[in-house]
Amino acid sequence: MRSLSSVVVDGLGDLFVLMVNAHRSFRTLRGEVRNWHHNERNHEAVMRAHKARVARGSNMTIAVRPEGAEPEPVEWEDTLRVWLAPPDRLREELVMTHDGEPGVAVMVHVGATWWSYTPLGGAQTNAGSPDSVLSAHLQRALLDPAQLLASRVFEIVGPAAWAGRPAVRVMVTPSAREVFSWERGIHVPEWPQELLVDAERGILLRCVNLLDGEPFSTVEFLSVAFDEEFPDDTFVFAPPDGEEVIDVHRPPSGQRGPIPLRKAVERAPFRIFIPSAVPDDWRMHVYFSEQDERDRWPAAVHVHYTSENPALNVNLNEHAAGGMDIPSSGPDGSQWLVRHTGHGPLRIWEPEEAERGMPRIAMIEIAGTRIQISTDDLDADAIAKLAESLVAAPG
Repeated sequence: MRSLSSVVVDGLGDLFVLMVNAHRSFRTLRGEVRNWHHNERNHEAVMRAHKARVARGSNMTIAVRPEGAEPEPVEWEDTLRVWLAPPDRLREELVMTHDGEPGVAVMVHVGATWWSYTPLGGAQTNAGSPDSVLSAHLQRALLDPAQLLASRVFEIVGPAAWAGRPAVRVMVTPSAREVFSWERGIHVPEWPQELLVDAERGILLRCVNLLDGEPFSTVEFLSVAFDEEFPDDTFVFAPPDGEEVIDVHRPPSGQRGPIPLRKAVERAPFRIFIPSAVPDDWRMHVYFSEQDERDRWPAAVHVHYTSENPALNVNLNEHAAGGMDIPSSGPDGSQWLVRHTGHGPLRIWEPEEAERGMPRIAMIEIAGTRIQISTDDLDADAIAKLAESLVAAPG
């Protein structure tokens, strides 16, 4: 490898040529990558990006963090080991922590077939089916940074070095956004970034995402090597002893549905509640999933109401409360709207106008059963009326 002083990137033209050809600059690649997040700043960046997308008409999905759950650490990081032989062979080993113990998640791609293993999910494969896609953990932009060029403004800061490689330090900021919309394509970040571009290969050795001038996430090569010959077993998947490799197209053994309501009542280890009466054109569909101890999912029942004229969706997700309190605030951290019913307090979350397309969410606990109602077709008064009418399902 040439010394840093002998590597010359003469302006943005040279830099862009490097980045455009980065994914073609190596025959094989082996590396160790560190991913780092500052959880609070990362959450704020994601929420700002989501709100911007919702304002442009995109939908948004929200997860409610249970009250009493373990608090997130201030920072989070993991390490990824990668072996890549384009165009169709990839091995990744993600070093992670599970139940306080270190573990390794493995993914192997060979042609159209992939295999994976995680301590939580076990071993799986798509058996070569193109209908099942498993995304790599390695960010594509590291190896193909050309996708950033169309919507970013670049400024070369100067020479640098990283992971034993000569590099170019670059600051990038989002371009001004057009007022009209193009057909959807590659997503690019909506925040400033500091990049270290490999001065010989053009890949990104380091990418720091910035929020108000502070880093909120970083992905960086700790080491990287090019054009090596890999051992024959590099792209051979070997599950841990005792692990059965499951075809992802096989239905999960614990999932039942749609099934008659009476069957769900027989199987559920908790009481199921349904509205005492609904409009004549509502149709009920019931789904049941058994407890999954490995993934720590409780047994659950999903009651889905639909109608055709007009189209309607009302969802009741039910499981045993298990001693876990209802979250003290709504999905976005705002206060619940509390309605008092004969069953006790009903907590309702109303999305803001900027978050249109998101459902209203309501939560109530009745006789040890946690019930979450989600719908964007009923207002708060109608949801409260529905909750008031809940009765134990017969059976």
